[in-house]
Amino acid sequence: MMRISGFTGLLLLLVSQCVHAQSTKENLWLFSLENASGHTKITQATKLTDTAGYSNQPHFSVDGSKLYYTQALTTDEGQQTDVFVYDIVRGFHTNLSRSATSEYSPTPRFDGSGLSVILVDSDGKQWLWGLAFDGTKQARLFQAQPVGYHVWINEKAVLAFVLGDAQNNEPHTLQRLSLNGSAVIIDQDIGASLWAIPGKGIFSYTKNPAPESQPSTLMGWDPDGNSGSVLTLLPDNVDYMAWTPRGEAIIVKGNAIWRWKPEEIYDSEVSTTNENEVEDSMLANTVNGWEKWLDIGTYCPKGGSRLHMSQNGTYLAVVCQE
Repeated sequence: MMRISGFTGLLLLLVSQCVHAQSTKENLWLFSLENASGHTKITQATKLTDTAGYSNQPHFSVDGSKLYYTQALTTDEGQQTDVFVYDIVRGFHTNLSRSATSEYSPTPRFDGSGLSVILVDSDGKQWLWGLAFDGTKQARLFQAQPVGYHVWINEKAVLAFVLGDAQNNEPHTLQRLSLNGSAVIIDQDIGASLWAIPGKGIFSYTKNPAPESQPSTLMGWDPDGNSGSVLTLLPDNVDYMAWTPRGEAIIVKGNAIWRWKPEEIYDSEVSTTNENEVEDSMLANTVNGWEKWLDIGTYCPKGGSRLHMSQNGTYLAVVCQE
């Protein structure tokens, strides 16, 4: 088994924003959601992990029946991470990668053939690899490295977070990687959340070129026109986000889930409701267009970081701090 000296250093190599993971214990919670009369509520909450190690990067399967995640493991030879899957129906966990290397960022492949993961080789390089649903390692998919996060554009290409080199003043970049070996830089100074926006055919990422002087932004990118635009500002001290099936952006802020609605959603809701009532109910719980949506204080009193929602809107996974 490969010995990893300094697991904290490996997390920092994965993505610099993960500094908080060095000293903060985090575990995964699974929330069952129900929507009644336009109001979403939590009907069941399950704590999926209870370890002092790294439990993070939740990602639901396409059908919503499974939750993939990254878990740190400690052995006599050091620490590493493996990709796990939680079967929601049967209620059990399985170590999928179970390898001598470290794997991160499990993501269902666009063509349905399995998962794509970040694999850290014996030299510390981070590559995108294929992983079958039964855990069988397939092959390296792209030549670019070091890759931290990714989202599939289609069956032949991904958007990838490629880490820069701070010592040489090289920023993190957003790149379009193709299976044919091509790599195109789209943007730089980006964050760790890369997602497809449901029903839009465009993709989102976070960006903050000047952390000390301007707020982070949520960006949109259209692969057809290769064009980008600012969607909205992110609240202070928020690094991660996800999307609901309706196309609402969601984040963890404090001990609550907050959401941001694009204009087409908000306008349609206002048009069928008393506008004054909508505005009055939101004013006290709104920050820069983000409104408080779900209270998770009972389960995550110290807040959280990453989150992901199943495509049918039935489940929400949250990384909670302890």
